[in-house]
Amino acid sequence: MLELMIAVLLTSIILTVFLTASAQMFRSYYLQAVYEELYHQGSSIDETLYVGLRFARDVTVTNNTVRFTSPTGLATGFTVQNGILFRILEDNTRQPLTGNSGMGQWQDVYIVSSQQTPFFSLQGQTVQVALLLRHRKSNQEWPCFISVVPLTAQYEKGAKNDAE
Repeated sequence: MLELMIAVLLTSIILTVFLTASAQMFRSYYLQAVYEELYHQGSSIDETLYVGLRFARDVTVTNNTVRFTSPTGLATGFTVQNGILFRILEDNTRQPLTGNSGMGQWQDVYIVSSQQTPFFSLQGQTVQVALLLRHRKSNQEWPCFISVVPLTAQYEKGAKNDAE
């Protein structure tokens, strides 16, 4: 009888340790998958915003929108609405750049402002972008902070200095 009680006790201890370790492993795997999703979306956003703004002309900025003329001469830009970053295409339609489950559904990844600052701002000729990607279920965040001086602004500044 004593041997049976010891066997049951050891089995329950081993089972408890195994289940706890399994739960920790699955939680770690889930958080790593969330982090990877945020990394991929953050890197894509950084690259898309940088390239779009680097070749921009006639930039106008509001708190949640930046509009500019593309190298092809058409109006385009970026805007943040309802936690989703959109690219404003040249035909004035919007293409979502963030999120992972479609525009009409609840998004797991969404955009929030960083420390209550505007998403887009203009400091002189420098366009500044401050976004935080946040995962709704885990509250993990990925920062997207970039500052871009459009090439046209650099060219105009250089041409003005050459003329003087």
